[in-house]
Amino acid sequence: NIKFPGCMPVNFSRHNIEEVQRKEENGYFLSEKTDGVRYFMIFTGSSCVLVDRTMKGKQPTPRPGSENENSDPMSPVIPFIKPGAVLDGEVVMHRKLRRPIFIVFDVLALSATQPILHLPFEKRKQYLDRAEFQIPSSSRSVFNKADILNPKIALPLVRKNFVK
Repeated sequence: NIKFPGCMPVNFSRHNIEEVQRKEENGYFLSEKTDGVRYFMIFTGSSCVLVDRTMKGKQPTPRPGSENENSDPMSPVIPFIKPGAVLDGEVVMHRKLRRPIFIVFDVLALSATQPILHLPFEKRKQYLDRAEFQIPSSSRSVFNKADILNPKIALPLVRKNFVK
């Protein structure tokens, strides 16, 4: 039985405020709770695979009206991401647009040759903030807000906001 290697968030309530305020170094990161389905998003170079907590993989579901039903549902984004990149996040429904998006809250590998799971979350978050899993010569950001409106992208990438 394989254990899901991603970090696990914990609930936060007013009872935890005092403990969080006491932590100076190596403190906590807080973020809004989202209700979605947890996945790793793995980029192979030619496709994108979602892996759930039971370690089962599947392709993202194509959006209705996608141009080419036979191509990878993430094909508009794949050329901009290093093969072997592994993102940790959740598929959630965008409230206003009523469409699925992928909220990225961690990066476990920048590429097939650059795993970073061994690093502390704070360091991995820096890699995520700089989108270092993106191909350096990319002409666009993988976190382009316009992608949310693009029906050709099955799961636009949205970076999770954290406060420390």
